[in-house]
Amino acid sequence: MNPHLRASDADRDRVADALQRHTAEGRLTLAEFDQRSAAAYAARTIGDLDAITADLPPLAEPAEPAHTRATGAIGPRLWVLAALLAALAGAGLIGGYADAAAAGTMMDGMCH
Repeated sequence: MNPHLRASDADRDRVADALQRHTAEGRLTLAEFDQRSAAAYAARTIGDLDAITADLPPLAEPAEPAHTRATGAIGPRLWVLAALLAALAGAGLIGGYADAAAAGTMMDGMCH
């Protein structure tokens, strides 16, 4: 794919999902995950997204059926967003820690 093309929200979500799986497999620390997730959601082009995962091996496709993955993927995305908001709040870039904690609590209720 042309690295100069603008990235879509689906492209950013795909990279965030891959980062989450790489973290779960032990390839990334939580700090690296936070940094790369923030970069993924700030990426403008496909090339920006490719650079975020350039040093990581390709992931095997998940064993679950495509329809389950498509409908069940909102929970992990909300947790990635909650982690990103908490990291930004902790760095003093948005709101306060209490706001990030409240967002995490609210998202926990949405996922269950």
